[in-house]
Amino acid sequence: AAQEAQSSAAQFSDRRLEAQAQLTVAQVYLKRGELDRAAQAAQEAQSLCQREDDRRQEVRALLVLSSVLMAKDNVQEALDAAGEARLVAEQSEDKEGEANALRSLSDIYQERGDLDQALELARKERLCREKTKQKRGAALALLNIVNLHTCRGETKAAARAAEAARTLCRKEGSRLADLLVESLTLAAQAHMLVVSQLDEDAEQPEGPAKDRRMSEAATRALKAAEEAVEVAGPLDNNLANGTANLCHAEVLTMVGETRQAITSARRASECLNRVGHQQEAGCALMICARGYQEMKTPGLAEKAAEQALDLFKSSGDSEGEKAALQLLDEIGPRMVGGLTAGSYADVPAGGAPALTQSVAEAAPQGPDAAQVREMIRREVELVVGSADDVQDDIPLMDTGLDSLSSVQFRNDLTRDFNVKLPASLVFDYPTIGALTEKILESIRDQA
Repeated sequence: AAQEAQSSAAQFSDRRLEAQAQLTVAQVYLKRGELDRAAQAAQEAQSLCQREDDRRQEVRALLVLSSVLMAKDNVQEALDAAGEARLVAEQSEDKEGEANALRSLSDIYQERGDLDQALELARKERLCREKTKQKRGAALALLNIVNLHTCRGETKAAARAAEAARTLCRKEGSRLADLLVESLTLAAQAHMLVVSQLDEDAEQPEGPAKDRRMSEAATRALKAAEEAVEVAGPLDNNLANGTANLCHAEVLTMVGETRQAITSARRASECLNRVGHQQEAGCALMICARGYQEMKTPGLAEKAAEQALDLFKSSGDSEGEKAALQLLDEIGPRMVGGLTAGSYADVPAGGAPALTQSVAEAAPQGPDAAQVREMIRREVELVVGSADDVQDDIPLMDTGLDSLSSVQFRNDLTRDFNVKLPASLVFDYPTIGALTEKILESIRDQA
């Protein structure tokens, strides 16, 4: 379509429109990975812009060319193209183009490992966008500054920049809600890093002063993470919700709120899975697994760790895969058909070793009633806060479970036991005892 537009523009000698179409062609080639064609199209677009003295479009063409050259690993040439774009933008007083050029230059210097220069350019970009009231651009520049400070190990500066981004996004309301979630998440992560640095700093004397600073940073992290979840909730954006809940789970884990951390991590895993972010979803499930392990529920811990392992394998995350295998070994020996079969780390690439027929026949199939009952109680605990006083014959709706949470409760049991359960589960089987019998029946039927 872009090539047809270019051809039509050339036919009518409309060089400006031809340049725009050629620039679109270059961008499409770049997305398709046809880098030589993309570079040629961008250069032709630049040439057309120069002939028409269209400086704004020339800046765009140079920045596309810079992106193509970076994709080709021609870093110095990419830097030259972005620098030329900045110069053209300054000469034509194109503030938006100048800001875009500054961002490209910052990214290139960051790629080269020159974080000082990258940070200086990011700060200039922020000022440029603020002067021209480019609110979204200014917020993005601040988020870039947060990342650069984090890369430099400057956690307090990163936290300040994240707070500045949060303040800016708040003022803009719903228009920058997505960036507000991101800024809150980065703020929480920065404050967590402050806690970690204080904890590991041997030069900081142990005592009330250090404890107070760590507590203050942890409180800021928790507050930012909670706000991120709150802001992300109404958004029809699984990535924002997943990222916010994952951050919330990490902070809750840090402050020792294990049950709440598991709840947030499970939400994060579901949201991130929907948008194909398997590696992050695996990280969320690892939080669940460690939480279940801490809560002395090895069955749930093992299941979550196995799910995380599958996601890490699918996403090609070898480090995550190793961590999941290590956690599975910490939880307990690998079970094959209900019998102990050694370490998870010993499982070959093709799967578990085959059992002999006699062993397979002797192996018990699936969890027993006590295990099912315990897993159900843990799920109840996650929903209502405590299952200590919940008897097997007490209706769950009398313990704090409501119609809304019962839907999530049923979904969780479906996932935990890998069986089909009716939507009216809690109403048809209102007690832990009745649920245990139903789930055991479903497991047997499915087997």
